[in-house]
Amino acid sequence: MPPSRRTVLALVAGALVASACGTHGTPIPNENTFAGVYTTTLRAASGGGERTMTLALNLDRSATLSTHFVGRDGEIVDRGTWSAVGHRLNLSLATTGGERAPQRLAFELRDDALAPVAWDRALWGESGPGTYRRK
Repeated sequence: MPPSRRTVLALVAGALVASACGTHGTPIPNENTFAGVYTTTLRAASGGGERTMTLALNLDRSATLSTHFVGRDGEIVDRGTWSAVGHRLNLSLATTGGERAPQRLAFELRDDALAPVAWDRALWGESGPGTYRRK
């Protein structure tokens, strides 16, 4: 016996809901969901002290990563661009003054935090660039 129209509609509705959800069972965010200011604090593995990092993701897809070493004057500012697909944020940065080669990082949006999923281990080490929390 063929399925009833109600059964078919229920199956289609379930498929649509499932396709709109990411791997975490939550709806896939709009790209603008990522825009905002995030911070993290990292301790240097070599005992070099603490650094506070602020990542600003702007609606125009520009990005700024500011690094302030605790107890020191000034900060390092990297500028670049960002894009998002699903829960993944792709960040492309270049250091002002050309001191480093451009770097690419990828994060996953988890609640109001960006958790690193891909980075240059030679630059950031095995622990990565840290988890950034929305301010």
